[in-house]
Amino acid sequence: MSGQDLDRAKQVVRERVWQALDQAGAAVQATARGRIPDFLGKSEAAALLAQLPAWQAAAVVKANPDKAQHPVRVAAIAAGKLLYMAVPRSRLSGRSTS
Repeated sequence: MSGQDLDRAKQVVRERVWQALDQAGAAVQATARGRIPDFLGKSEAAALLAQLPAWQAAAVVKANPDKAQHPVRVAAIAAGKLLYMAVPRSRLSGRSTS
């Protein structure tokens, strides 16, 4: 699969998820479209994630700083996992602070 094909496939999945969230009335914002949406049930989703064998075996978790993943980040820290995530719009990115 080429990079372009992969990008198209990912966009198809995004569109399906956005549509499902909007139709279910589960998006916290007016629409889920075009973003990583905050959604109703995110705490329950994080609890289900924490039951998966892959989660339980993981020592490190990468998460996005979006509201929807807040319960996942909390669960990772509570489980003693190393959590890392991007710092959006960091003014210090690439610069030393010393």
